[in-house]
Amino acid sequence: MIRRPTLLSSLCLRATREPLKKRCLAPLVKLQVNFSTTQNLGSGGITFYDTASEALHDVTDGSKLLVGGFGLCGIPENLIAALLKKNTKELTLVSNNAGVDDFGLGLLLKQKQVKRMISSYVGENAEFERQFLSGELEVELTPQGTLAERIRAGGAGIPAFFTPTGYGTLIHKGGAPIKYNGDGSIEVASKAREDKPYNPAVMLLICYEPLFGFPLPAIVLIKPRIAKTLGHTKVELVVTLQF
Repeated sequence: MIRRPTLLSSLCLRATREPLKKRCLAPLVKLQVNFSTTQNLGSGGITFYDTASEALHDVTDGSKLLVGGFGLCGIPENLIAALLKKNTKELTLVSNNAGVDDFGLGLLLKQKQVKRMISSYVGENAEFERQFLSGELEVELTPQGTLAERIRAGGAGIPAFFTPTGYGTLIHKGGAPIKYNGDGSIEVASKAREDKPYNPAVMLLICYEPLFGFPLPAIVLIKPRIAKTLGHTKVELVVTLQF
């Protein structure tokens, strides 16, 4: 049986009246939608829920969550709030960033619900820094475009891919700290990655594996504007499309 990645959606509850391309005035109503695509591909449908808490029924201690948004834009606030209430622990979060101390994924960090963070930018969260340097949090830093491709590759069934990004760095050679001991020494370090030449006069490449195999054994939290019964979604903010 082939399973879809679980897809959970949360949209802001808001009603506005705005001009549409200067042609007319029309009400734009955005309703909160929570749904899950845990059924197999042949079922032809998804399950809608009345609340974000109900939609998170598949999330348990130790779950891996792919969380959408770019910076603080387009993040699924309703689902994050439901996770806080559920107080699920030992989570692995994959996201463009780690939020800030009092917003976004930073709220889950503050409540000690996160075991491992796979991200590309974490510089705005002081609590994240404290937990990482004190050995309370595992961190796998991945270049931003490479992070997006590792997610896409998993969904496309690509077992590995090569990129020049990170060649010659600790990401390539190994030794980047993933987890510290309490005394500041490195407990877990990254492993060296395979490399190969590709037109050596132009570039050298290192190998990355996708974040998840296919079918994706992950739960995805996103915030689209529209969610349809076959699982298609429409993202409103252009800046969040890649993530």
